[in-house]
Amino acid sequence: EVAYCTEMSPTSIPDIQRTNLVHTILLLEAMGINNLLSFDSMDPLPAQMMLTALEVLYALSVLDNEGLLMCLGR
Repeated sequence: EVAYCTEMSPTSIPDIQRTNLVHTILLLEAMGINNLLSFDSMDPLPAQMMLTALEVLYALSVLDNEGLLMCLGR
């Protein structure tokens, strides 16, 4: 009970803030949502996690140097 009161946060962190965003970013790009940093969602996407996902997609040649979806990403 002590651990419950002292170590656990009062609310859980939303799943979108705990998971790998690569797949989510790829789906948003495929839907034509290109300005992801200003995308309005229920739970704000952590900017650093989004940038990391964009870097992974760029490294995999799914996004071009402007952040647009390439043929491989379709």
